[in-house]
Amino acid sequence: MEDSIFDYTIKTGSRIIVSAPSGAGKSVFILDLISKKEFVFESKIDKVYYVYTIYQPLFEEFASTHSDVVFTSSVPEIPKGNKLNILLVLDDFMLMQESGKDNKEIKDYFIRLSHHLNVTLIVTWQCLFPKNLKMVSLNSSYFIIFALIRDLTGIDVLNRQICPDSPGFLKSIFKELRLTPFSYLVIDNTPQQNEKFRFRNFVYPKIDSKIYIAK
Repeated sequence: MEDSIFDYTIKTGSRIIVSAPSGAGKSVFILDLISKKEFVFESKIDKVYYVYTIYQPLFEEFASTHSDVVFTSSVPEIPKGNKLNILLVLDDFMLMQESGKDNKEIKDYFIRLSHHLNVTLIVTWQCLFPKNLKMVSLNSSYFIIFALIRDLTGIDVLNRQICPDSPGFLKSIFKELRLTPFSYLVIDNTPQQNEKFRFRNFVYPKIDSKIYIAK
């Protein structure tokens, strides 16, 4: 690692997928990122919009201490020419997809508009490969996958897609991760990231931070 510089910060205009089964703590995880946004994101975040499908009491408590965070059930309209650095969270994207709520607008944000509108976008869903969302998945900058307790077959599919020369690499990581509650893997798909640092178990450095290198 001595010959490489590792930058863990999330780049402005990134598209982030958080995949975790129900009850895995996605909302708490995202609120933690927001509360530490000065360390997590490359550039200062000026405004946060958290779009939810199901309201949770913890939102009100969080908003009382974070005046720059807006919790809403509707996707906000971000004007062309926006100069603010905005973090837009779409919690439970699969439910939004099923209900048809702002469906085309959401996909446009993810696939085409986030970078041009100074929007860093986080979407959450409950499985690795949701129906009809292949283009969204392929356009992700970061893929954050919470440890899977039961079925690891989807991990094998993902392994063949992103590191075909290292069979079993991702499955071995998840067998380790699921020993620790609420653990997750970050897959960094950004073009500027060094290949050595694409797989890690943290968004921002912690005591148990670990980087995984495919062999």
